Amino acid sequence: ENNCADFLAKLGASSDSDITIHASPPEDFFDILWSDAAETFFLRE
Repeated sequence: ENNCADFLAKLGASSDSDITIHASPPEDFFDILWSDAAETFFLRE
């Protein structure tokens, strides 16, 4: 599973902009990245 991709897809889908460039990763992204790296599984919402 790739929760990081799911997180970014949901973030993009909820945006009104055609493109968004972040100067730094969105808040909560590192927690999800670490859980993906540790292969921790969560149920999708």
